Amino acid sequence: MSYKALYRQWRPKNFDEMVGQELVTKVLKNQIQSNQTGHAYLFCGTRGTGKTSAAKIFAKGVNCLSEKDTKPCGECENCKSIQEETFIDVIEMDAASNNGVDNIRELRESIKYPPAKGKYKVYIIDEVHMLSTGAFNALLKTLEEPPSYIKFILATTEVHKLPATILSRCQRFDFRRISEQEMAERMKYICDNMGISMEMSALMLIARNAEGSVRDALSILDQCLALGSKAISRDDVIEVLGTADDVFLLELTECIAEKKSSDAIMLVHKIITEGKDIQQLIKDWIYHYRNLMICKISKDIESIIPMSSENLERLKEQSNKLSMSAINNAIMELSKTSADAKWSSQPRVLLELAVITLSTPELNTSVEGLVERITALEKALKNGKNEAGVVSVIKEVPEQNDTIKEEVSEKNKAKLSNKKDAAESPIEKYSEKEFQGIWSDIINEAREERPSLTMLSQGITLISMDEKSFMLHAESDAKREYLLLNKDLIEEIFSKHTKKSLKLQCIDVNRPKTDKTNEDEEIKKELESIFGSEKVSIIDTTDN
Repeated sequence: MSYKALYRQWRPKNFDEMVGQELVTKVLKNQIQSNQTGHAYLFCGTRGTGKTSAAKIFAKGVNCLSEKDTKPCGECENCKSIQEETFIDVIEMDAASNNGVDNIRELRESIKYPPAKGKYKVYIIDEVHMLSTGAFNALLKTLEEPPSYIKFILATTEVHKLPATILSRCQRFDFRRISEQEMAERMKYICDNMGISMEMSALMLIARNAEGSVRDALSILDQCLALGSKAISRDDVIEVLGTADDVFLLELTECIAEKKSSDAIMLVHKIITEGKDIQQLIKDWIYHYRNLMICKISKDIESIIPMSSENLERLKEQSNKLSMSAINNAIMELSKTSADAKWSSQPRVLLELAVITLSTPELNTSVEGLVERITALEKALKNGKNEAGVVSVIKEVPEQNDTIKEEVSEKNKAKLSNKKDAAESPIEKYSEKEFQGIWSDIINEAREERPSLTMLSQGITLISMDEKSFMLHAESDAKREYLLLNKDLIEEIFSKHTKKSLKLQCIDVNRPKTDKTNEDEEIKKELESIFGSEKVSIIDTTDN
């Protein structure tokens, strides 16, 4: 008999043997036992999570001849025939290669014939999302109202590609990824039955690289068993996977932490020369930084990180040396490198660039890189260390101040000084002599600043000055308006001589004040000149 792959040899024969899908198996078992099965099911989930296995077990369950409550029994003629894939009433169809309208028409024609041996004809359509739009439309009516002896099971890894009209006609079951622990225990069960001794750490490494897929895990295990040994170690698995061991990843990360770019590049060169896969190396390195992150936030890391006690201690020490921002930056940088390397013809160059970027923070202009550099700078300043980066920053400040001082004129410095003194100086009380002296000094400086302000000594009088303002009297409207035009300069001169920030108020005491009656008469005359005297009259509304 030809050799069968492990994932085919150890395909679950009943719902109890399925790993990690307790909710799905519970519902399907109850439906079969109570004879309340639906006519169409949709099994969706990532690869290797048990969709096809569950479909075949379901087909055995509805066609099982046993009178027992637990179905499928696995012992009756129908169960054995389905297990051996010779049962004529279970039809498996690959929608990836049979995705046209003609294929669905053939399916509709075959539905007309009742089952030959079993109670139900079960159609298992794998990768159903690959059907064309026309094929989906041709399937709709049949899927909605099939004959009573027909069961449809649709399986897909990309449920979002299915039309809503298909989804609404099926009972949907989502298959989750299998956890590493559950997968490792399943592989241990298989190894024990085959007489193979395998370290639990090796099984966990396989489970981690399987990414939730039992089929992928058993394929890797198949490769390991091909080594011909009855005892398989973690090193054997590392060799088969082409991945890096924990010691290498610890050393590489240590070089990055100590900013030894040259040593890190040499380590990468060495492991690539040994034939390690670059994409796998990047993935393992990301996982190593994940472990460093777990060390920072969790106390019970032994149950989370599958690693020897010696390497686990080194991992803890390394985690203490790195900040969370540095770890986050490394994960983001390596994730980007992994995505780019997948489509690049030179993945090694991208990996080496990532190594240099991580070990030389000043080259990293991303937000994460800037955060890391600021954190390092704060730490250096706090510890009082004279590191190069700190010195360069400190040296820049006085140089900038010297430049500013050279550019500021003597006049502007005097203004800045006067404003500061005005803000800080206490309010003073002036005598009459001092009051007039200040006004005289202001007139003289105003004349120097702007010759046209000689007018301050001609028809302009300083009436009063308090803590907030000074009041000037102008003998004419023209002089009053000119004072307001030069308001900022006059206020600045006052602030300089009084050491206070004062505001200008300007009045014209010679302007005659008219009462309301005179104002009304003037308005009336203007209106009469426009509309005529017979059309204008004044109405007193104050009593209303």
